[in-house]
Amino acid sequence: MKFKNWTFSIALIFIALSSTAEAQSPVEIHGQLKVSGNKILGADNNPAQLRGMSLFWSQWAGKYYNSNVVKWLKDDWCSSVIRAALAVDNGGYATNSTAEKNKVFEVIDAAIANGIYVIVDFHVHDAVLYKNEAKTFFTEVATKYGAQPNIIYEIWNEPLNVSWSNVIKPYHNELVQTIRAIDPDNIIICGTRSWSQRVDEAANDPVTGTNIAYTLHYYAASHGQYFRDLCTQALNKNVAVFVTEYGVCEASGDGAINAAESNAWWAYLDSKGISYCAWAISDKAESASALPGGASGNGGWAANTLTASGTLERNYYKSKCNSAVVVVPPVANYKIHKTMNPIAIDGTIDADWNNPVVLAQPITNIIQTGITNAADLSGTFKALWDNNYLYVLGEIKDNALNQDSPNAWDDDGVEVYIDINNDKAGTYGANDVEYNFEYNNNDIVTANPGTRPITNVNYVILPNTGGYIFEARIPWTTVLGYPVVGQLVGFDFHVNDDDDGGVRDSKLAWTAIADDAWQFTSSFGTAVLEDALGILSHTKEIGTNNLNVFPNPAINRVTIQQQNLQFNTATLLDVRGNTVQNLRLNQLSETISLDNLAQGIYILKLSGELDKMVKIVVQ
Repeated sequence: MKFKNWTFSIALIFIALSSTAEAQSPVEIHGQLKVSGNKILGADNNPAQLRGMSLFWSQWAGKYYNSNVVKWLKDDWCSSVIRAALAVDNGGYATNSTAEKNKVFEVIDAAIANGIYVIVDFHVHDAVLYKNEAKTFFTEVATKYGAQPNIIYEIWNEPLNVSWSNVIKPYHNELVQTIRAIDPDNIIICGTRSWSQRVDEAANDPVTGTNIAYTLHYYAASHGQYFRDLCTQALNKNVAVFVTEYGVCEASGDGAINAAESNAWWAYLDSKGISYCAWAISDKAESASALPGGASGNGGWAANTLTASGTLERNYYKSKCNSAVVVVPPVANYKIHKTMNPIAIDGTIDADWNNPVVLAQPITNIIQTGITNAADLSGTFKALWDNNYLYVLGEIKDNALNQDSPNAWDDDGVEVYIDINNDKAGTYGANDVEYNFEYNNNDIVTANPGTRPITNVNYVILPNTGGYIFEARIPWTTVLGYPVVGQLVGFDFHVNDDDDGGVRDSKLAWTAIADDAWQFTSSFGTAVLEDALGILSHTKEIGTNNLNVFPNPAINRVTIQQQNLQFNTATLLDVRGNTVQNLRLNQLSETISLDNLAQGIYILKLSGELDKMVKIVVQ
């Protein structure tokens, strides 16, 4: 059989035995949370999505601030997070500090004992009036609990319709400094303008600090697609969002329940990996309350006694119980093939550049307008790699070439962006770089950040008819990497155009849609490092020893072993075709857990250069 489009099924018998060991708690699974770009990740750098409940105002529903409730929500509702809403005014912390903080501390202690996360919420609308109280409270929390990975700080519940830049953000900056002086790690969530709805504004003017997220509050019967669009805008600005409070009813906390819109919100949040907490564990006579009047303050609530909102929320959480965040692996926009012949950086087109599998990529995204036609600015690029270098070739149409600015980006030239780990983070890490290659600048390379090495980064820009040829080589050592076949690499290629001297007139990019790649690696495209050209230039017979799925029978897990990364994705399906589990295959040997599978027949779909279907029988 030939190399491409090979599909077959084999029957294997796997035995999945229930483990006698207790399942891992959410904190054991995710560990220390962190913010990376617009995502919240666990200690293993995998996405961490939390689902849970918010307690009601502490001064009015204090009977639910205890370890029994926390344990019940974890065990029966499958909550991985609980929110403790420290009331501040109306008889709260501001006038009864000891009583109210002790309620919160009991919830924190219970969350730690049960291995779930806890949001410590300064629950007030006018936090700026209580800034000193907030500093005192969070100083005590950080001192007492800051070493625990369970803690999440929410420093202002719902700012009202006051200025983000002049009122809300300065408050957050002060509280962040207060907490970070004691706890450098745990996530801090910042409330946003207009009852924590305008996350888009916060994204445009973010708070100073690390591991910062912004809260979005919604009530499904009142807030729909418009607010989801605001959230998307914030995510596109590369900030993390955490829904610390939502309801399935109207914004008043009462009124009609909208199940359809609730499901639309859950689907959206799950698709983005955004965590959320429902309002509220309370027996107050209103629609948002999950419990009926007089419900026990010690948990143990029978499912058939919950309110309509409580039933809706519990059922949804249990349907997602113990599910991991399934993030669709990034799709490679471009294949960078390996060359066995080092490329000479001289502006000539070496033979490997003309190999038919080395496809030219058009540069078409307009980052800065001003382009009059294809002769004014257009072009393509290609890339190759070997164990030492990334090679890049650009063929650019540009009918007026200039170099007169102290800024490389204001003259004609090329920008190449590399993120060897393809982590799509917010800011540049140690293995990320932008290189500026300026026309007629004596082969001088400019790096961003400026600390990146430029030694052995070589390039030429040679004018030709109607434009220029760009050719460069970039050592992998500049991005602290050693490439392997199958590796996904963040990559982008931009072209600057200066038609008349002075500042740049226009700009094109391969994948970026805004001029922010110099700040955010999330703007980069994704390329995959392919095998050598000499191997890929002909088809191959695939022997049965190129793939091994074992053991057979299996207990709890199955291992997929390849001789090379012909498959990059494994999808486990049930007999109805529903996806049970996704796994990105980054290594030659990967393991899939079968712990939660019921007995039956499953299909393991392996995708990549080949497609294979493996039938699995779990007993």
